[in-house]
Amino acid sequence: MLSGREFEGELFITPGVLRELRKQGTTPQLDAFLDAKVRVLTPGNQSLKKISAKADETGDTRRLSPTDVSLLALAVELEAALVTDDYSIQNVAKALGISYEAVMQSPIEEEVHWRYRCTGCLKFWPEWHDACPVCGASLKTSRSKKK
Repeated sequence: MLSGREFEGELFITPGVLRELRKQGTTPQLDAFLDAKVRVLTPGNQSLKKISAKADETGDTRRLSPTDVSLLALAVELEAALVTDDYSIQNVAKALGISYEAVMQSPIEEEVHWRYRCTGCLKFWPEWHDACPVCGASLKTSRSKKK
């Protein structure tokens, strides 16, 4: 049982997910659950590259942590469904045709593509810059208009 829900089948996580869980602090019950029900696997470089390329396409690269990328890569390798409330993970999963299930929030319904908007001159950029090339102000993520 996880977040009050039962899940059928095998459960997998990556070493990064395990580190994040332990960093936040686990309970003896969670440790017992992880030891008994969850396998920790590391995805290969080819899957990681596939996820990074797709995240570049959707604009989610700056929104995903290395742990998020590894979890998506593992789902690709195992052809497994993801269980996550993270909208950027769901977005990349949707773009790749990976099934996903939300835990406590509503899942995304449509794939989103992101662009970046300058907080100073308000110019839009399709790719991330550390500072706006026009005025030097910071950029913020902005939903791209539908094509």
